[in-house]
Amino acid sequence: RIRKVDRSAWKEEVNYHRRSLSETGMYRLKTVFTGEVCARKIAAQTTELMIECKALNRMTQLGMPDCYRVAA
Repeated sequence: RIRKVDRSAWKEEVNYHRRSLSETGMYRLKTVFTGEVCARKIAAQTTELMIECKALNRMTQLGMPDCYRVAA
């Protein structure tokens, strides 16, 4: 199928772009934080990972540029 249509069209067809975004997000999470869970109990592990995700989302939000329309 990639030979019939270009690679970017194929990625859109099979939702590969969403997979790529999620893999990038997980890589970023494991790189910024240790990639390991320190807590022993499931509830504490859940809390630990939620805090890491929230912190990563906040860091990403702070790094995003401000977007606004420019009059043509």
